[in-house]
Amino acid sequence: MIIKRKKTKQAEGVEEQQTVPVQQEDKVVESLDTEEEKDIDLFNLDNIDFKQRQERRRGDRRRGFRRIDDRNLISRAKEEAKAIKEAAAKEGYQEGLQAAKDDLDSVKTAIQEFFNAKQEVYDNIAPDILEISFDIAKKIIKKETIEHPEIILDNIKDIMKGLSKEETKITVKVNPAQAPMLKQDLPEVSSSLGLEAKIYIIPDESIMEGGCILTTTNGVIDATIESQLAVISEVLKEI
Repeated sequence: MIIKRKKTKQAEGVEEQQTVPVQQEDKVVESLDTEEEKDIDLFNLDNIDFKQRQERRRGDRRRGFRRIDDRNLISRAKEEAKAIKEAAAKEGYQEGLQAAKDDLDSVKTAIQEFFNAKQEVYDNIAPDILEISFDIAKKIIKKETIEHPEIILDNIKDIMKGLSKEETKITVKVNPAQAPMLKQDLPEVSSSLGLEAKIYIIPDESIMEGGCILTTTNGVIDATIESQLAVISEVLKEI
C-alpha cells in the first residue's frame, strides 16, 4: 500500500509535472500571438507614419517651392522696379537735357531777333541821330567860338603850318563876326611861321563861326565846321 501511494504520488507528481509544461506552452503561444499582433500593429503604424511623413515632406517641398517662387517673384519685382526707376531717371534726364537745349535755342533765337531788330532800328534812325548830333555840335562850337574867339585863330595857324614857305598869297574866308580880329592878329601869326605871303581876310555869311576856307596857289583848304562834321558823318556811317 505504501508503495502504491508512492506511485500515486509519483503519478501525481508526474501529472503535476506534465501539467506545468502545458501551461507554459499556452503562455508561449499567447506571447507569440501577442508579439505577432504587436508586429502587425507596429508595421501598420510604420506604414501610416511613412505615408504621413511622405505627405508632410511633399507639403514641405511644395511650401519650400512656393517660398522660393515668392522670393524669386520679390527679387524679380525689385529688379524690375529698379530698372523702371533707372529708366525713368535716365528718361527724365534726357528730357531735361532736351528741354534745356530747346530753351537755349529759344534764347539764342530771341537774342538774334533782338540784334536784328536793333540793327534795323539803328539803320532807320541812324541818319536822324547823326543829323541831330551835328546840329548839337554846331551849336556847341558856335557857343565856344563866341566865348573863345581865339579858337578860329588857332585853327588857321594849324593850317598855315602845313603851307609852303613859297606861298605869296593866302585868302581866308571867315564869318563876318570874326573878320576884324583876324585882320589884326593873323599877319603876325603868319610872320611867326616864316611865311611871306600876303594875307587877305574875306567875310562870308555862309561860313559858320569857328570855321574858315583858305585858298592858296596850291589849292583850297575847307576848314568849315560843316565840312568837318560831314567827314565825321561819313566815318560813322562806315562803322
